[in-house]
Amino acid sequence: MMKTRACSNPMNEGVNLEQIPYDLVLEILLKLSAKSIARFRCVSKLWDSTFRSRYFTELLFIISSSMQI
Repeated sequence: MMKTRACSNPMNEGVNLEQIPYDLVLEILLKLSAKSIARFRCVSKLWDSTFRSRYFTELLFIISSSMQI
């Protein structure tokens, strides 16, 4: 049996994603399209609960409403 080795990504070295402020993550996620949000719900339980949260959906509604003329 052949052993597999995890590929290292030099872009991730020294980066701790837990250090990114949650507000910044929300701002980034709010810029996603509805199709992307539906797909990215499968990334993790945290992302799924974030996308399903009332806070996120209200922010998304406010932003999408303000973009309409």
